Amino acid sequence: MGAPLDMAVLDGTWRLQYTSAPDVVVLLEAAARLPFFQVGQIFQKFECRDQLRGGVIRNVVRWSIPNLLEEQEGATLVVSAKFDVVSVRNIYLQFEEVTPVFHFKNLYFLTS
Repeated sequence: MGAPLDMAVLDGTWRLQYTSAPDVVVLLEAAARLPFFQVGQIFQKFECRDQLRGGVIRNVVRWSIPNLLEEQEGATLVVSAKFDVVSVRNIYLQFEEVTPVFHFKNLYFLTS
């Protein structure tokens, strides 16, 4: 069946190699179709060090549109959820919020 999930080991930021999460897949599909849209690093951040059966998880996706968004910063999409351990192989997610952060290049405001 497997050992119990060690929350102290799970706690931290992990770079994703694969995901089927719809909030991430839609960005990857857009990048495949739109040459001006780029998806960068994708991470999952688990916040559960002092918890016994759950915590908070955040999908963090970095993306950019060159010449519109800053080269290094671009934009970040953060999807937050609470999670509870259901078994040694499964967690239950309750999504809470989506937070986009944009870093525009050469943004000027006109004032009268």
